Amino acid sequence: MFWNTFNDHYASSEIKDINWNTVYNQYLPKVNENTTDLELYTIFREMIAQLNDGHVKMEVPEHIEKE
Repeated sequence: MFWNTFNDHYASSEIKDINWNTVYNQYLPKVNENTTDLELYTIFREMIAQLNDGHVKMEVPEHIEKE
């Protein structure tokens, strides 16, 4: 769902020449049934960082950071 949202709605993909499929394939192996919520948020943040867009960020909920 996370990847699909950015793939379908991120307006600057073409302007920034971002291949979101490549980003997906890069991070997919890091996600499995043992991935914790904190690890997943970290992966999402790493994915977003590749956009190099100061208008896009993700905050980790406090209850997850404390895990």
